[in-house]
Amino acid sequence: MRAVLELSGVKPGRPHPFQDRENLRASGKRRRAMACPICKSEMFFVKDPEDEFELYEFEAQNGKVAFDDPEAALKAPPVTGTREVFCRRCSWHGPFDGIK
Repeated sequence: MRAVLELSGVKPGRPHPFQDRENLRASGKRRRAMACPICKSEMFFVKDPEDEFELYEFEAQNGKVAFDDPEAALKAPPVTGTREVFCRRCSWHGPFDGIK
């Protein structure tokens, strides 16, 4: 494995430059992601209080909510404080403050 890493130009013990690209911004700085307390996923969803089958998916970045769909940002209930959010990867759900 070490020989493969050396041939690829990646030094052993250091992550590959593309391996962690989701945590990099255009400026090259790492963003502080808010993650699920169980599985560490950064993707969540919130249910519409009037229609529990309507879901709005978002990513929590630096304490802010970034919806996948711009239209969802207008329709979704406000995601703050005690609003119940659900992890997309595992069964965790709880208040928005629980993922900080």
